[in-house]
Amino acid sequence: MLIKFLGSQLKFYPGNEIFEYELPAKPLVFSKKDKNGVVEFFIDGNENFTFEKNSPFAYADAFENEDIKSSACFKIFYNGNYQGTIDADFSIDRLPPEPPEIFSSSVGKLTRIKSFFRISSEPDAKIFYALSKPFEIPDGFVESAQSEFEKINPTNFSLYKGNEIFLKSSDKNAVFYKVCAYSVDASGNKSEVSEKKIIIDETNYYLFANSQNEIQDGSYDKPFNSFDQLISVLKSSNKKLRFHIYGNIEIPDNEFLISKDCTFIGHDSSLSFKENTAVKILNANVEFENLIIEKKSRDENFPLISAKNSSVGISDCEFFAVSLKRGTLLDLENSNAQIENSGFTIQSDSYACGISSENSNVNCKNSRFTSVAESCFNVKISGGTCSFSDSSFSLIGIFGRGIQVLNANASIVQNEFNARLSDSTKKSSPIWSNVNSVASEKNIQKGF
Repeated sequence: MLIKFLGSQLKFYPGNEIFEYELPAKPLVFSKKDKNGVVEFFIDGNENFTFEKNSPFAYADAFENEDIKSSACFKIFYNGNYQGTIDADFSIDRLPPEPPEIFSSSVGKLTRIKSFFRISSEPDAKIFYALSKPFEIPDGFVESAQSEFEKINPTNFSLYKGNEIFLKSSDKNAVFYKVCAYSVDASGNKSEVSEKKIIIDETNYYLFANSQNEIQDGSYDKPFNSFDQLISVLKSSNKKLRFHIYGNIEIPDNEFLISKDCTFIGHDSSLSFKENTAVKILNANVEFENLIIEKKSRDENFPLISAKNSSVGISDCEFFAVSLKRGTLLDLENSNAQIENSGFTIQSDSYACGISSENSNVNCKNSRFTSVAESCFNVKISGGTCSFSDSSFSLIGIFGRGIQVLNANASIVQNEFNARLSDSTKKSSPIWSNVNSVASEKNIQKGF
């Protein structure tokens, strides 16, 4: 038997029987990967060549978390006849990339300014990210909000293009964002999902009476521990701030000027002012909520809180002061006051007044007033307007008036007036006015 190689010339002896076979060129084995990363081997050159079992294809795969670089040895057949073996190199990467890192411009859990984030991963990996919608809470992120954060899981992933992504803050509320991201490498492997929580809070600050933190930034985790810190932050801010107060705060001798909008919110707490301490409000909108505000003084003193050209809101508060000579709790000049569900109690030797108002507008409901002194007044109104409803007024002393109205318009409806006054010759009265612009209806009086 003679074998003829294609392209060659053969010599033979005459008379001998000749059998001629043609051997095809040696085939090439190639490979490609499908969309799932499985390696598919195929033979190029002649369709008569096959792998074992007459298959035109062979496959290789790996388990999860494997990264294989190897060589496969294949038996090659031609029309079902074994021809030999051919080696083919291949690689299969089933090893997921490292999760991407999310970097935020905020330091720690909270930032006081507008924030942005960026994401990085392995050089050849693509990054996909999802950003939650802004989640706003008016009163900041205390413990009750933490469980709400866990419910937020953004799912709308898109390709990250490498740029910094800026987050919007709110002039009124604290804002929470959650960023999630994963990487996909060149082999299509997907990493675990990274996440980062970002809180932007430009409005809420916290004051804890027992805060011992070395670093105090006014956040819930690192609260302030002095009233001075709140006023200092207020001076440098252009936002309407909320101050959350926890515990009994002792306020040292000082005169605090508040000239920017803010709200003081109590959480089972009180503000205890020292001897020469007071708050002056000027050209600002200031609110007090759920607070006990108290002061004890030995000398004739200025009002506990005074407001000029301002607006004052008081709800669910208790004001209490004791002085030896004269005392006033709230003094208003060219201002507006909205009062509800609150109490005003003041005691002194010679003169005591709960609210004194000049050219201001006062609206009060569901509140209590008690004044104890030789001359005692619950409310004194001079100019402007006032409205009192569903409230109680108590006087204890020698001479007193529940509500005194001078040159002002007043509506005094459905209130209760009580008096224990020792001198009945000085014209004490529940309501006294020098004008006829007082509407008084459904009021009850005792002891006058």
